[in-house]
Amino acid sequence: MRRQFRFFSIIGMFFLLSACVADTPPPAPLVYEHAGNVWLTGAGNSLTHTPSGVVFPEKAGAYRRGKVTDFAEDGSDVGVGYWAVDTAENGFRSEITLYVTYGPQVGAGDYMDIASNAIVSRFEGAALTDQGTFKAEDGNPPPGAYRIYHIEINDVSYRSGVWVTKVGPWLMKARFTYPEVPDPLLETVRAGLEQAMRESGEQVAFTLSAHDAEDAPADMRPVADMLKAVSWGAEKP
Repeated sequence: MRRQFRFFSIIGMFFLLSACVADTPPPAPLVYEHAGNVWLTGAGNSLTHTPSGVVFPEKAGAYRRGKVTDFAEDGSDVGVGYWAVDTAENGFRSEITLYVTYGPQVGAGDYMDIASNAIVSRFEGAALTDQGTFKAEDGNPPPGAYRIYHIEINDVSYRSGVWVTKVGPWLMKARFTYPEVPDPLLETVRAGLEQAMRESGEQVAFTLSAHDAEDAPADMRPVADMLKAVSWGAEKP
């Protein structure tokens, strides 16, 4: 895929998040019964979540599948964790956990707010750095909103974010965290803007980011490629 970087966006961030500590959607009554195996193993050691039809690969890029969690016996709420092969100096590995949850009464926007609030509640000083809608060129995954935050873990800077979409009654979410690596070009632009504000005496809150043709921030690209490696063709129960 040919990636084209577009303009640097300067986004004023004035965002109010309500207090919430849960990272799961409000309970919705199930209106279906699933018979048979919740998981099926396929080619390349892929795992198919049979109630939804979502297929999780064994690996994608630097990420390898790890823990698979069934939060409900009937397969209505599952999570699949992926970890990067490389390990940071402080022992932290980049990680992504993908969730598929049956939630016909919960909208994608509400689900996003719940997940975002969980990040803010868990990490003191979490600051929103980017948000938008990831739009894969081939339509997989379906368009989904994302929010990315700057957080600190043991005095080390990270990006921690969430991506959310919905297909039929199925809510789909990715929670991801990876080390924050400054972009030299963005830092040069940032320094110039800050110098200009000091000289003018005006202060404006801003965030800089470089997005590609699928509207994914540059540092989120490995996460975007992980999302594209999953088959999100969920089925209605």
